[in-house]
Amino acid sequence: LNPNKTPKFDYPNLVNRNVGASSTPSSAAAAAATAAVGGNAAAAANDCDTNATKITLNISSTSVIMGDSTVGVLAQVPNGLKDNKIDIGYNCEGKDVAWLNKQLSKDKTVYKNVKTVFVAIGTNDGYATTSTEKGAIKTLDSLIKSKFPNAFLAVVAGTRGWLKVKNITESQQDVYYNQFDIVDDWTSPGNGWLYLWAVKDDNNKHVSSYFDDVNKAHNPKNKWFINLMYNIRQFKVKKQCFRSEKRYELYGARDKNIKRQN
Repeated sequence: LNPNKTPKFDYPNLVNRNVGASSTPSSAAAAAATAAVGGNAAAAANDCDTNATKITLNISSTSVIMGDSTVGVLAQVPNGLKDNKIDIGYNCEGKDVAWLNKQLSKDKTVYKNVKTVFVAIGTNDGYATTSTEKGAIKTLDSLIKSKFPNAFLAVVAGTRGWLKVKNITESQQDVYYNQFDIVDDWTSPGNGWLYLWAVKDDNNKHVSSYFDDVNKAHNPKNKWFINLMYNIRQFKVKKQCFRSEKRYELYGARDKNIKRQN
């Protein structure tokens, strides 16, 4: 992919905007404003930053997802976010942890009714492990726990193999997400984060997060997103998730809520 050329997406209605924004730019304007930077194709700053602040999470919501372009893709997966009554919060393609912190800081509401929070983030941070990134993640953790005091928390794994994350390995992803307070026991809300990967209960093959093309990495028909949505549903309803043997050995050996696949 030429980084100086506007990428063509499979979801034109989501280009240069965040899901749930109050207005949608024309496709021509979206194409003109979209530039491939960072991990994802970043929207023009004014569009996402302006519209994102207009999103009001439903005070009666019990499940919320927020973050980067993964949110927009999951909104299009069959039996996806809307079908499972997962409200969409602040989100924008091309954005990172610092951006999400900024949006959350502007929202002064405490959502006591929310029972599960999913945060899809990390790709556009390049899965960095710098002191700056660690600080941003710590701030995000604090903001989420203060705004959603009764919620179980899950950080949703991003993709790799394209643009800024072209040379990222899965092990590097694991190291990045371990900067969150990853726990094995979700007996009570707010005690840490689930590291949510894309695996389905009847598929014992490890699902790779690797995509060699920007469009493949945003295709809702890809099994990565379909299986990711399956695990989101499992966590929302049963506080369970499924992981491949590899991820079980890494994170779930002590957890009664993770179903092992042999």
